[in-house]
Amino acid sequence: MAKPPPAKKRGIGCCGCGCFIFVLLALLLTAAVGGALYLTYITATSAQPVTIPTFDAGNDVYSQARQKISGFNHDLENHLPAAIHLNSDELNTLIARSPAFVNNPTHLSITLTDDHARLQVSAPLSALTQDKLKDRYLNIDTTFGLNFDLDARNINLVFKSFQIGSEKAPENDLPLLQSWINPALNQQLLKDPATKSLINRASRIEIKDGELIIETK
Repeated sequence: MAKPPPAKKRGIGCCGCGCFIFVLLALLLTAAVGGALYLTYITATSAQPVTIPTFDAGNDVYSQARQKISGFNHDLENHLPAAIHLNSDELNTLIARSPAFVNNPTHLSITLTDDHARLQVSAPLSALTQDKLKDRYLNIDTTFGLNFDLDARNINLVFKSFQIGSEKAPENDLPLLQSWINPALNQQLLKDPATKSLINRASRIEIKDGELIIETK
């Protein structure tokens, strides 16, 4: 009798929270890059990337984060109320060990403090067709809060600062940036079925006390 094929190893739970976290991180990165282009700070692009402080807290922290996500996904799949809290060390360790970011020329780091996040990104623009952006980099440093609108089922970024290269966006530009990015961010989030299901069930998505908190009914 033929042996059954080996079971595929599950990653960090792409049926639920794990997938949502990486979809959100990828879209935050895209939003940061798109926001920079929207603000037309093309002259602030750089010839060289900056060093982003990557961080891997080790096997214990990685296992702890995986267990949290696994437990959260278990409750989701069984239609139970679910909750997860992830701090900066756990998120950055997941990023450091994710195939999506290993050997990727785009680098990012996220730091959660109190009720806001700091996202640092260094992204090459070589894939874009504009000649003026060829072989240039967007080095972005932005700080934002995260609000979840229960009625609209929307995740909204509230920018506290946005800097590309040495150029800092004027404070008056930040609401305009939010009004452009947030609808596009939510539209993209809802395109992923697992993420859409999680958002529809969510009762809380926020940053508080230095943690990303997700709760569902």
